[in-house]
Amino acid sequence: MSISAISGNLTSASGQAVAPLPSPAPAETETPKQASVQPGHDTVKLSGAALARSLKQQGQNVAQIALAMHLDANSVNSYLGVATKPAATAAPKAPSPAEEAKEPATEKATEAIAGKG
Repeated sequence: MSISAISGNLTSASGQAVAPLPSPAPAETETPKQASVQPGHDTVKLSGAALARSLKQQGQNVAQIALAMHLDANSVNSYLGVATKPAATAAPKAPSPAEEAKEPATEKATEAIAGKG
């Protein structure tokens, strides 16, 4: 097998010599740079509620979402529409039977001191 060299002389179909094309300038061979910086894909900025719902659908729990969004768990719950229980308030304590027995004696003593007895 033989390889022949390629000459730099070009000829047209009619046999006349054709002048070679000038080599392109170096700037033309470089890939053009983008004039403005744009992401390679479409992007959407989500609201807090939409982001929380999206993360929840991806399987994250409230604590993970709160950490990712730099929020507290109550804020994430409000974004997700989760009703949180209000803080437990102390219900009035019902008097014990012993306290009920003391109460009339205390009232009598108070009335005696006040001079009503």
